[in-house]
Order: sequence, then C-alpha cells, then structure tokens
Amino acid sequence: MLYVAPLPDVSSSGAPIKWCSLDNLYLTSSLPMTQQTALITAERDALLQSLVSYFDAVNDQRTSVAASLFCKEGVLVAPLGVQVRGQAEIATYLADKCAGMLLFPEQVSFIDSSTIVALGHVKCPAFTVQVEWKFHTVRTEIAVLQVRLLASLQQLAHLRHSKYAGRGLLNQTRA
Repeated sequence: MLYVAPLPDVSSSGAPIKWCSLDNLYLTSSLPMTQQTALITAERDALLQSLVSYFDAVNDQRTSVAASLFCKEGVLVAPLGVQVRGQAEIATYLADKCAGMLLFPEQVSFIDSSTIVALGHVKCPAFTVQVEWKFHTVRTEIAVLQVRLLASLQQLAHLRHSKYAGRGLLNQTRA
C-alpha cells in the first residue's frame, strides 16, 4: 500500500479538500517506461480529480453531481452496511443523510490501479467522527464506495444517543 502525503486545497464551499502527490506510484505494464509514466500520471490524475469532485460536491450539497460520479449501477455502501444502488438512489440518499455534514479527507492511498482509500473525518452539527472511504473505480467512475466509521463501540454508542443520530449518519434504513 502506498501512503500519500496530502497537500491542502479548498473546495468552493470553503471546506478543506486535501490534494495529494503520487510521484512514487508503481504499476506494471508492458509499455516502455516513458509511455508507462505518462499513462500512469494521466490515469492517476483523472482518478484523483474524480475523488476531489466527489468530496467537493458532497460538501456543497450538490448530491446529484456527487452521484453522477458513480457508474450507472454504482453502489454506495454506507456505514453499518447499508447499500444504495444507482445514481438516482445515491443522490437521494446523500441529500437525506449528508445534509449539514462536511467531509475532510486527510490521507489518500492507492491500493492498486482501481482502488483508492481516503482517511479523514466527517464533521456533523453535533459530532465529528473518523472515516475511511474506499473507492473501487472503473476508469474514472466510482463503481463502489465503501464508507466505514473508524470509531470505537463506546464512541458509536455515544453517537447513537446524540440528538443528530435520529436524522443522519447512524439512522440508515434505505436499502
């Protein structure tokens, strides 16, 4: 796994988006080294732009834009295993569950040429929680996005009883 040092950027909403440098990404290919490097850089940059666009759109509450970054039958696997399939359902889900949230990716890792993991936190009106976003991509589209809360059971129990839990992150019934 390649861990990437983030460089700060700012979305149009003013929420920080963390850009990253991926100079050491290594993929095997039968192309000559100069073609390999150009291809890897172009693919990497396109994937990163998709991720930045996703975080920016969610932070700006442009849920249809965020959903359009998924494949037509893309899947969002939300915390607690809730699966939402298709761009229209993902847009509806994000509008309902992410209202008032800001996503702060802080570290990005390329696992392989189509899997990217971002670590960071989500700030809600009543709490902040550490999160892992695992993007499985096809070209520059998101095929599957798995969102996992990185909190202890005690922290999750506290969140479940917070005033915010009734409408957002921890009260997910859409399948």
